[in-house]
Amino acid sequence: MGATSSSVAYNASPVQPSISVGGFVVDANEVTVARFRRFWNVGAPGPTRPIVYPSASLSWTGPVTEPATATVADSTHCNWTASVGSREAHPINCIDWATAQAFCVWDGGRLPTEAEWEFTARGRAVASLGVPRLYPWGDTDPTTTCDRAQWNLCTGDDGAGTRRVGSFASSGGIFDLAGNVWEWTADRYADYTDTGCWGAVSRSDPLCVGGATDPRTFRGGAWDGDLLNERSAGRNSFPPATRHRAIGFRCVRRATTAPRQLVPLSTVTVTSRRPSLRWELASGTDGARVQICSDRACTSVEQTIDVTGSSATPTTILSPGVHFWRLFGRMGTTVDTVPSPTWEFFVSHHAVTVSVDTSSGSIADFNGDGYPDLVVGASTWMSNTGRAYVYLGGPTGIAATPAVTLTGPDGTGGWFGNVCSAGDVNGDGYGDLAVGASDAGSGPGRVYIYLGGPAGIASTAATVLNGSGTPGSNFGWTVVALGDVNGDGYGDLAVGDNTCSPSISTGVFLGTAAGLATAPAFTLAGLAVASGDVNGDSLPDLSCQSGYYSTDLYMGTAGGISTTSTSGSWGAGYTGGLGYSIGDVNGDGYGDMVNVDCYSCDRTQAFVYYGSSMGLGSTTTTIPGPGDGVVSDGASADSDFNGDGYDDVVVGESGYGSNTGRVRVFFGGSPTVAVTPNVTITGPDGAGGYFSPLAHRADLNNDGYDDLVIGARGAMSNTGKVYIFYGGPSGIGTSPSVTLTGPDGTGNGFGSSGD
Repeated sequence: MGATSSSVAYNASPVQPSISVGGFVVDANEVTVARFRRFWNVGAPGPTRPIVYPSASLSWTGPVTEPATATVADSTHCNWTASVGSREAHPINCIDWATAQAFCVWDGGRLPTEAEWEFTARGRAVASLGVPRLYPWGDTDPTTTCDRAQWNLCTGDDGAGTRRVGSFASSGGIFDLAGNVWEWTADRYADYTDTGCWGAVSRSDPLCVGGATDPRTFRGGAWDGDLLNERSAGRNSFPPATRHRAIGFRCVRRATTAPRQLVPLSTVTVTSRRPSLRWELASGTDGARVQICSDRACTSVEQTIDVTGSSATPTTILSPGVHFWRLFGRMGTTVDTVPSPTWEFFVSHHAVTVSVDTSSGSIADFNGDGYPDLVVGASTWMSNTGRAYVYLGGPTGIAATPAVTLTGPDGTGGWFGNVCSAGDVNGDGYGDLAVGASDAGSGPGRVYIYLGGPAGIASTAATVLNGSGTPGSNFGWTVVALGDVNGDGYGDLAVGDNTCSPSISTGVFLGTAAGLATAPAFTLAGLAVASGDVNGDSLPDLSCQSGYYSTDLYMGTAGGISTTSTSGSWGAGYTGGLGYSIGDVNGDGYGDMVNVDCYSCDRTQAFVYYGSSMGLGSTTTTIPGPGDGVVSDGASADSDFNGDGYDDVVVGESGYGSNTGRVRVFFGGSPTVAVTPNVTITGPDGAGGYFSPLAHRADLNNDGYDDLVIGARGAMSNTGKVYIFYGGPSGIGTSPSVTLTGPDGTGNGFGSSGD
């Protein structure tokens, strides 16, 4: 650590020899405004016990203080605002040391020591870079072209001095270690000649402990600093209560020996009662202890399995319903005490008899309690600004009022509200939410990603996906949870762009530990409509509307999703832009595709294409239309309402009866689905109600039967309603069990989407 003189880096001499640090994990990015807002919105709790470091413990005396929104030096450069603002993706600044430490503890970590911070920036091995180095990227000074770091010759984003985090190339996967904001460390500031903390002697995991008011060290330079400030050995300090425009922070965590889960993803539904569990081994381990539990805290352990290697199956069959699992690292017979995150999966009724071992879908469980939640969109709220309402599930069903209401960030005309349970995009075990705003920015469109957690869905988007098309292209027109297309243990997302020039397309965005990537890894022709596993290879497949007359199917591969569609026009030559779904209607474990078409524009038909180990076949079951000239506008085939082990087909016709709306349910079976409706439900709100099915698989009242959710966006002068019909041994009834009415009055279109 250190430098030969302060002319090389401020306050960094003399060199400190033989400083070593133990294993730790560091945040890839500086803590953003959006990430800090989650902490603030849950009450900003302070630590209740000493904060443990490798060589000492720190007592936290607080208080937690709201970041400043103005400073004496410059009122425009604090990024925090009392409500969601334009700098949510910028680093939080104008924050004091105690509050930064409190956030890190709440987030499962702590502030780094000086030694850990400097090792990260200049001492760790990074391909093609020397050790130690002057800057995180090497020994070359940054230039006025601002291609490496945000320093005092660079213009910020969004009227700020800072840039959005991750705007520059990383150093071995870690961003903004130079510039943007200085970063608080845990240490009391002491000169390197101070023999109590430093003094040019060998030390292991040093921490310079200080009193409540002693100055604290910050590192890394900032947007308003010069070259010497940006150098990685440079040091500076302020009293801990300081809230300065150029100081932010990032967190570190103990390096765990827990394996990292891969399969099955959290919140998916599995087809086997003994599903394969797979993980990635941690360094220094040769296996894992697997706990399968009936609750997230694992107070009730169903099975414990000790395994050498990276996979296992339950020793006994699992009951239908939700199960949780976590891992402990294992070396020989020694088992670590630090668990992995806890994930959850749902065992379907198919699993009673099916031998195919795969998974699909994403149950909306945003707070991870094992009870499905419900999210409802209202895209016309407040002149098409749009809203999304999150209703939490519980032992007896969905709450009567929303726990969280999300408002479209783009204002009028954004059409925010195309909701999708996105799966677990960051691998923390909690379901996440995607909301499309297809007309944001006058039509390029955006999709907002909200992360789940113990308190439920965050009120601020963690990631924003921006459409790259021209105005009117409507990125976010469709949003589909894919599952894990590249096998890395993070949920991925498909987003459809409904532009006509050059053509409709779909981007596939990959999940990571930091959340969803903002650039697509794959681009496909057609508009994403449904995902599932049609050949049972445990790789998700995606169907895309390729025009008004056909559907393309993109198969999952070991390297990700194929960008070449399989042959065949699954729309059978008929109009194919009206809704598709992939479920298992004949109970064999393979996904079957349902396509709704308008035949000669006088009656609606649905076509079921059956999956197998070879994929979709050309043989279909045709479900005839009612012959009354009403065109279907959607179908689903991923719910089992009567618990017989076969998914049922639901066909919606919101235009029926002067837009009263009608839903027809066809029970699945073997070898084929029913071709006459077992249940027909007509919208109870009369003309203009637009009664049509919404959500995917969910057992909302936890009785073992999937339930049907139907929206009526036009009910009560476009106030909108959502009806929940509980499943049971006889299937779905014709009277709703639960009715939710739009919370915001007329003209808002509550029930325009749901999941």
